[in-house]
Amino acid sequence: MLRSVLEIAWPPVCEGCGDAYYSGDTPGLCDSCLEARLFPLTEPYCEVCGQSYRGKMPSHLQCSNCRNRYLEFDFAVGAYDAEGEIMDWIHRFKYAQEIHFARMFGKLMTRVWEDNRMAAQKEWIVVPVPLHRKRLRERGFNQSLEIAREWMRHSPPDQKMRIVNALKRDRYTTRQATLDRRERLTNLHDAFSLSRAGRRCPQDANFIIVDDVLTTGTTASECATVLREAFSPNKITVITVLRG
Repeated sequence: MLRSVLEIAWPPVCEGCGDAYYSGDTPGLCDSCLEARLFPLTEPYCEVCGQSYRGKMPSHLQCSNCRNRYLEFDFAVGAYDAEGEIMDWIHRFKYAQEIHFARMFGKLMTRVWEDNRMAAQKEWIVVPVPLHRKRLRERGFNQSLEIAREWMRHSPPDQKMRIVNALKRDRYTTRQATLDRRERLTNLHDAFSLSRAGRRCPQDANFIIVDDVLTTGTTASECATVLREAFSPNKITVITVLRG
């Protein structure tokens, strides 16, 4: 209520066009910029990593990133393409401590529910990709956890979900965004393990791994590896704001 009153007196400013706006479903974006500046991922897309393609494609498509690789998660769903200004907003969120972007990204990521494979399950354990304790001190927050919290606020009422910090990061690794493809594929090997909270998860759970961007899928797959080794999960899904 307080936020609504304040926004009447001081309307929010759109990150896209810089103008004040009084209505819109996405925090930080007016409806015009939401439509004009962002590129939603739509079918056809890779059935494993969610990479979207233009034009006619086979119904069961695996992209060149996933073909001849074994990724430990069942499938990944992204909301938008990592193209245009939204990548700058991601960088400001993560590296300039502009944590207010979590509200925008959490709302944008609700598009993942349009995938029928998500709606097929009704109970999930939501697992944010963890940061190493040194990185967490540097950044001040875990971006994946903040996005997960905001995303869950907008999720369908028939979905039963809870956040569990089920994983921990054991090695302080080079940021994936600074590496080439070959380096990304090996940089995170054995970087994650099960946390104390994770040991209390049920054996046959459905897991959702949450991150901001999926590129090669290596981070998500390493996280899924730990969950598969510890449990007999029914489903491991990855959701991200962007597909790189």
